[in-house]
Amino acid sequence: GRDFVELLTVTESSRRQGIGSNLLEEVIKRSSSVRVFTSTNHSNTEMIGLLEKASWQFSGQLVGIDEGDPKLIFFKDAR
Repeated sequence: GRDFVELLTVTESSRRQGIGSNLLEEVIKRSSSVRVFTSTNHSNTEMIGLLEKASWQFSGQLVGIDEGDPKLIFFKDAR
């Protein structure tokens, strides 16, 4: 019953220009739930940095989905 950002990609040549941050802001604005979630692998340091910069909060991790690379769960309140 909560919105979930399933996939967010920005081409490598377009990174560090605020596109990812703007997309995340738009997700929050358009959210139909009070809290929005997303996940990324522990190895995806770029996405982790983007989420931290955008003030998403770490919620927990899931092990066993991608062996040796836990899924990190993040959320942000929309309202």
